[in-house]
Amino acid sequence: DVEYLGFISDSELVSYYQKATACFLMSKYEGFGFPLLEAYSFNCKVVRHLENEVFDEISGKLDFSVSDKSLSDPNLEENLRLYFNKETDLSQHLLSFDWQEVAQKYGKVINQMLYPDSLKRN
Repeated sequence: DVEYLGFISDSELVSYYQKATACFLMSKYEGFGFPLLEAYSFNCKVVRHLENEVFDEISGKLDFSVSDKSLSDPNLEENLRLYFNKETDLSQHLLSFDWQEVAQKYGKVINQMLYPDSLKRN
């Protein structure tokens, strides 16, 4: 069953991730990919939409990707079973990120969006 929870606190989010078997990210347009990384930090398997290219860059190919077409694949259930039965320490993938560098890059992008005229002066 799927239940819409509305706003949840950070501590509630942690509790949900700790209890979760999987995190489904079916949006084709996730901007930053933080939900995937959050799920990985709790060693939570991720099933995501293939067309979301942001996840291609950060997933380490440790997720399970589906497309609109593959949802009707007769082998989908077996492929998901294989994915969920595979032993993988997803949290180890997070060590490949330099969080200070990531924060600086995001800060620069946000500043460029907020203050586009400052680009002309630099």
